[in-house]
Amino acid sequence: MNAQTPRSIPERPAHEPIHDHAGDADAEAGSAAGVSARDNDLDMQALARIAQEYDAPPSIVDQLAMAAFETRHLDLQFAALMADSEAGSELVRSVDAGPRMVSFECGDISVELQLTHVGEKISINGLVIGATGAVVIQTSSGSLEAAIDEAGWFARDGVVTGALRLRLTNSNGSGVVTEWITT
Repeated sequence: MNAQTPRSIPERPAHEPIHDHAGDADAEAGSAAGVSARDNDLDMQALARIAQEYDAPPSIVDQLAMAAFETRHLDLQFAALMADSEAGSELVRSVDAGPRMVSFECGDISVELQLTHVGEKISINGLVIGATGAVVIQTSSGSLEAAIDEAGWFARDGVVTGALRLRLTNSNGSGVVTEWITT
């Protein structure tokens, strides 16, 4: 790249022809102008590469899109976010925020979480009241399980940052899922 060309405009190799057309709404009009369907496909691929490189959507968009597919389990009860120590934290300047405390409730189930950043991952310590078995921690990269002990505690290290939610089973056997939060 030379100093006169801005980074946002990729250079076209000299051997590649320049096409002056608006998208070939009519295939015959494109052929008449000397533009083949293959040239259009190559142009569209180049535009897709440029868009991905210079204007890619934030990673959270992919994570939340994947999360939207989970709404197909409408028989699950929904645990609402009741408290979040990070709420409003964007208004406060802080050097070390410490662990994030999050609470969810759904009927007779309550979930208290402590989320601690450890490098690029998070550590989750939680207390569940009204549920049994295991907690399934769902993230954009998959699911992890953590056993709930007899006192209601669970812990899981090495959880990827990004969007996450919990799935658990209450004492009568029905499923409960928390809201998605971003870590």
